[in-house]
Amino acid sequence: MRATPHTWILRVRADRSLQALAGITLLALVLRLAMVWYARHIPAVPADAFDSPVYLRLGYQWSRLEPLYGTRQWPPNPSGTNWFFGPVYPLMIGAVQALRHQAGDVGNLRVWLGVVQALLGAWTVLLVGLLTRRMPQHAGTARVAGLVAAALLALWPGQILGTAVIMSEGLATPLFVTGTALLIWRRNPSTVLVGAAGAIFGTLAYVRYSAVPLLALAAPVAAIGPSAPIRAAQWNRERFLLLGSFALGCSLAMTPWIALYHAGNNGFFPADSAAYNLCIGNYDGANGRFDPSAKPCESEESTAGALNAETRRWILGNLDQQPRLIIQRLNETMKEDNYAPASYPTPNHQMLFPEGERHWLLEAADRWWRWAVVVSLVGLAVGLVTRGRMFRRFALLAIATLIGALTSTGTPRYHDALVPAMAIWSATALVDGSHWI
Repeated sequence: MRATPHTWILRVRADRSLQALAGITLLALVLRLAMVWYARHIPAVPADAFDSPVYLRLGYQWSRLEPLYGTRQWPPNPSGTNWFFGPVYPLMIGAVQALRHQAGDVGNLRVWLGVVQALLGAWTVLLVGLLTRRMPQHAGTARVAGLVAAALLALWPGQILGTAVIMSEGLATPLFVTGTALLIWRRNPSTVLVGAAGAIFGTLAYVRYSAVPLLALAAPVAAIGPSAPIRAAQWNRERFLLLGSFALGCSLAMTPWIALYHAGNNGFFPADSAAYNLCIGNYDGANGRFDPSAKPCESEESTAGALNAETRRWILGNLDQQPRLIIQRLNETMKEDNYAPASYPTPNHQMLFPEGERHWLLEAADRWWRWAVVVSLVGLAVGLVTRGRMFRRFALLAIATLIGALTSTGTPRYHDALVPAMAIWSATALVDGSHWI
């Protein structure tokens, strides 16, 4: 029977586990909106030490369509150096800014963005639950595993905190899960679904450049999609069509950005190297190239890199929420002796709370991450041995995000697209472990 909204409603009414999944999704939305409401009095800039000044500047220019005309350099970064910021997330910010402007500039931009990111976060929780239901080897554990994975992601402290933070993970994580679902949902995927997955992954590469390795592994995952035994001639033809469909989707999504950037900068990507930390290229005089001898965030220039002179001038000219205090607070935060850009929770999360306060949510995020790493590794090992093709294909995609995280920031903690994978792997360990016991 063909799936329609009516048939989905009937399925939900007949399946209590789907009703429970809907409840978990609603809980995830409520928790994320509560975090946004808590941070509603924080101006858009001061809560994000590195990313938000640049993202907001680029988003403001997108809202006026400046990248399409009148701007030679994309991204039009403040120092003229290479900042490694993708254009798609600022485009989303620009759309939200334009919508807010049409509504009379009511409310804080952080709240507007937070509501959008809360909806995307709830969508991610729902998809993770549905994906996990299809992965277990034993039908009896499928529903339980889906609920456990969705609950883990819904309650993940770092994900809740990140809803109120202006960082690209708010868009990158939902895109990763959506593209993955399209790619591996069906045992024999259609060329249309695989092409749509390619378009989403191509877009993801311009949200976070660390997703580029994902394209290299997603292509073979698309090609090995069909699981039914077929003859050699069919094997070659069908997989060639799937691979071509994926490549076409990627090309259609990436070509406009390549053309736009090449027109202004005569380059392929707005980043010409894999920076192993967030400070390379983020200070006046940097050339944006990889420097293995660089010591991240130890010089006066690099610690203030996210707020160089031109960015300061832009903040002072465009914000009226105590800008001098904003700049002073950001600089003091980035110059703390115990600061490291790869720490988790990051200063982006820490500044959601009063200065000097180590909120219990921050502690929970750190402990949750450490616990989840161990449990998810166990679940990954168990799933690779006991579960089917779909689990292994998902594992390949998640491992690609890990490779991207390690090549871009030097730590997987800064790449939240891994979190849905960790939720699924943790659910595998917990549910399968209890099944064996």
